[in-house]
Amino acid sequence: MVMQAPPQTGRLNRSQYIFWSALLLLLLTGCTSTPAQHSPTHAGTTPTPTFSPTPASPVWSYLPNDHDPFQATFVERATYATCPHSPRPTVMCWNVSGVGNSIPYGAISFSSFDINYVGPLQDPDGCEPTTRQGSVDIGNAMVQFVSSGTWCMNLVHLVYQVIGGTDTFRHAHGKGSIFIPDPNHNIHEYWTGTLLP
Repeated sequence: MVMQAPPQTGRLNRSQYIFWSALLLLLLTGCTSTPAQHSPTHAGTTPTPTFSPTPASPVWSYLPNDHDPFQATFVERATYATCPHSPRPTVMCWNVSGVGNSIPYGAISFSSFDINYVGPLQDPDGCEPTTRQGSVDIGNAMVQFVSSGTWCMNLVHLVYQVIGGTDTFRHAHGKGSIFIPDPNHNIHEYWTGTLLP
């Protein structure tokens, strides 16, 4: 999860980061693709970014050849937040938001509150249990979700569960996975699974 830089951070570093991120994305979109193969669905699983994609940008699934009915790629932004009182020791909390595109709903956005908890002291990957609670905006409707998983230095993996919504999504249901590869340097989140009205 990419943290928002403190105000005193120089503009040059931020500009260079944006330039190299954009260049990498352009190079990746030019790569040739492999023939589609079916991958196992993830619907059966249970439970700082500095620029926004254009509405026409593609969905880039983290899992190759993913064919789940709901797929989304978000450019995320995370800022530090004060952790609430908890009987379980916390490490860090964030307000997270993201904008992106999805299959089948097109342009969508999300916002959430994430909490990292104290993990095993001997974990070589520095992994910590994490939870997220938030909402996804789809047009004029909103979908509520909860998720939990593991935050590691090289990958964040959560499983989400839809718990309700508003308007056309007032009976929303669904579940799936959220992936954030290399969270300290990456600005993308990849969601895959189901999300139905």
